[in-house]
Amino acid sequence: MTSNIHAIIPSTQPTSLPSDPPITLMSEDALVLVLSTLSELDIQNFLTGSCRSLAPRIISATNISERQSIKEFIERLIQNLDPEKSPRQIGLLKDILHNITTQNFVNLGLVKGYLLEVQGQIINVIKQLNIGTIDHLKTTVQPPHFMENIYTLSAIEHKINEGNLLPNEEDRTDALLEMVQALMQLNKFNRAIDVAMMIHDEVTEARSLALGEISQALAQFDNIEKALEVAMMIPDGNIDRDISLTQICQMLAKSGNITRAIAIAMSIHDEDLRDGAFRYISEALVEAGNMEKALVFAKMITCEITKNYAFKDISGALAEVGSIERAIEVSQMIPNEARRASALCYIAKVLAQAGNMTGAIEVARTILIENTRADALCYISVALAQIGKREQSVEVARMIPDERTRNHTLDYIPDVLVQTDDREQSLEIAMMTLYERIRVGTL
Repeated sequence: MTSNIHAIIPSTQPTSLPSDPPITLMSEDALVLVLSTLSELDIQNFLTGSCRSLAPRIISATNISERQSIKEFIERLIQNLDPEKSPRQIGLLKDILHNITTQNFVNLGLVKGYLLEVQGQIINVIKQLNIGTIDHLKTTVQPPHFMENIYTLSAIEHKINEGNLLPNEEDRTDALLEMVQALMQLNKFNRAIDVAMMIHDEVTEARSLALGEISQALAQFDNIEKALEVAMMIPDGNIDRDISLTQICQMLAKSGNITRAIAIAMSIHDEDLRDGAFRYISEALVEAGNMEKALVFAKMITCEITKNYAFKDISGALAEVGSIERAIEVSQMIPNEARRASALCYIAKVLAQAGNMTGAIEVARTILIENTRADALCYISVALAQIGKREQSVEVARMIPDERTRNHTLDYIPDVLVQTDDREQSLEIAMMTLYERIRVGTL
């Protein structure tokens, strides 16, 4: 089944920014000043808003301002390096500076690509310096706003080089794993993948761990395609691969892509994780109102604890939409007696909230665990008191099996205020008050 997952990855095509005829609203200098206060993401958001007609002017100004910022940054780096200690690095920086020529990119995507390319060239130079020199530059030479992490990235690259030179394999692996984490914190996932793959085959568990963490982080960022691609780099049957696939399955289910979530869930080898994936799918189907299909996946769960929760969720959701008989049927499928009692208690409370006191009492009486039955009957009793049916409220209170709870409820009934505007909220407040009184015994 694993091989089928690649087949269901849809291809995506990059989209370009819409272009409008250029208009003259402000000077080039003014635009440069505006851009100097914005991040590249801010500019992108600006262009997709209501001022798209400014796009050509902003792109033109970006070409000028960002290129000039890079030049000034490189010049300051050169000025702050010792010619005797770092002659090679100064020469390389001068070469980069010389190659920064006037270019008019047609959209911000190309501008961004150019900036990243130049940043990579500068990092390749700075990483050759020792950490002390990098720290010195960090405190003395302020980088452009779009290169704010350049020193951190350079230090990471320096440490990657050092780590790869360590003779002991375990030390080398630990150093590379640490750099993977550092890159992930900066959202540099592609480079993190590269570094993870540097971990030697003899330590595949460490490599799998690193790739798994990257995949799971990408899934959290909703980058499902890349998350799945990285997960597939982990050997089939490895626990880290299964953990990643479970995370991806959860995100797909939440987004409503049930078919794809199912395909991935079926490829998970670990039974407990596969059960977790089935529960995520079941929960998503419950949210979508497809209770019967949710039930299908709940039944596929092998772990009793996970199955308890899945069935309880479905039962409660059915009760909320008024399918009481089906809710009761599903509650009876719950393996654990305590969870089954809890599900029935919830159904009884839903009925009481809806004003169906007779149905609520009938369900409450079927609860086998005394404490849970007491909770349901206590709730119904207070609900009856709130709608002014005090005699019936007392009658139900007397059904409560626990003497302490029964006495407290009977004493509390006269204090319950009759509410009609928001029955559910006022009932909740009344129950909280009663529970607290029972807990401390102050009635």
